[in-house]
Amino acid sequence: MLEVEVSRELDVRGVVMDFAEVDKVVVDSVLRGPDGLDHADLNQRLPNPTAELVLMLIGDRLDASGLPWTRLRLWETEDGSVILER
Repeated sequence: MLEVEVSRELDVRGVVMDFAEVDKVVVDSVLRGPDGLDHADLNQRLPNPTAELVLMLIGDRLDASGLPWTRLRLWETEDGSVILER
């Protein structure tokens, strides 16, 4: 499971960003497409696909999409996760 936190000023609607907008960016830039990570062999994407390196790859992709993320958390197991914060 991937958790994404975003931060910026409230927009005219009074929200930082609509959840559906965040979901669309994550799906389009991280999960789907020719380089999508969903159901991918991570050994084909990274030479050493540790949870930390996968999360850094996700952060880079979200940066490229312009998403103003501040904290990412990737759960590897039910009890184990890694966190990347700005």
